[in-house]
Amino acid sequence: MKPEIKSLHSPNVLDLESYSPKDNVFEFPLEVYAGPEGVDRVESFDFMVYSVKWLSSGGVPRDTVLVGKDSLVMYNYDFSVLKEKITELMNSCTGSNWIECAEKFGRYGHWEYEYYRPEGYK
Repeated sequence: MKPEIKSLHSPNVLDLESYSPKDNVFEFPLEVYAGPEGVDRVESFDFMVYSVKWLSSGGVPRDTVLVGKDSLVMYNYDFSVLKEKITELMNSCTGSNWIECAEKFGRYGHWEYEYYRPEGYK
């Protein structure tokens, strides 16, 4: 099975394609809605997108250690580059069923069902 991006959304950026942050200093949440290829089903994978300038301009205290899960870091904001990278990551997450695909992609971004364990799950 192959996963596919259904849509990209940010509650903080109204139009991701035309977004042009001042001086390339930015940070915003990104919701990737994805599902099995050709199937009308979506689940959410959440990321934070940061610019190197935002990180180095006081966005994060200098004595902090950053851990990268659920984070995407860019030098310059370019929607096509961002979408291409997410697509590349998603294309590497094939599996025999949707759960396998989602668990693999969930290693990059927070899957909405990451901690869900149905009754009887082992």
